[in-house]
Amino acid sequence: RACMYNQLAQLENLIATQRKAQLKMREQLGNSEKRFHKVCAELEEEKQKHAQDTAQGDDVTYMLEKERERLKAE
Repeated sequence: RACMYNQLAQLENLIATQRKAQLKMREQLGNSEKRFHKVCAELEEEKQKHAQDTAQGDDVTYMLEKERERLKAE
């Protein structure tokens, strides 16, 4: 009988340990998801900035080409 109670206590201890591990892993997963979403948002912001910078660069290039053509025509 003592052996049975000992095994039951060991099993309950194992269950408690596994629950703690599950909670810790759940917390780590939540933190990882938060970081992932933050990085995705930052990446999207940088992508938009790059698109704006590229568009402005294209505008400047276009204006310089027009100016060059005008100067050639003079």
